[in-house]
Amino acid sequence: CRAAIGFMEAGGLGARPGSIFPWGFCMGGRFAHYLAAVDGRIAGAINFYGRVDFARDPSLKPFTPLDLAGLIAAPYLGMFGERDQLIPHAGVEALREALAARGHPHRIEICRGADHAFFNDERPSFHPPTATRAWDEVLRFVTTGRLA
Repeated sequence: CRAAIGFMEAGGLGARPGSIFPWGFCMGGRFAHYLAAVDGRIAGAINFYGRVDFARDPSLKPFTPLDLAGLIAAPYLGMFGERDQLIPHAGVEALREALAARGHPHRIEICRGADHAFFNDERPSFHPPTATRAWDEVLRFVTTGRLA
């Protein structure tokens, strides 16, 4: 991922320097979170329902996103479903607190009525009102660099 950031910074795929916003869904959201923690070259991070806490495994998962949240300096948009059984609200609130402690811009939202994968229009959990609003949030974030 860090090599991809370097490629994009150099104008790869038509990217403008300083305009890189990693965005992921589920596991990809967790990876966008990790990238924000370890690479200061990004303009912002977007995590859609990526797990923030789970049981550690010394060989596969030695740390959690919450463990690294204190390293994030980029603006951060996190969207999580109210009915998501994979991501407890306590973990989302802990993420919000960790980002607030850094004093950097962030918006963490628990979307009412939404489940895990609320953005995926090929799954029964697709939640059109939340997906539309979330898409608008992302567009505003990546075009202005500001969180609503």
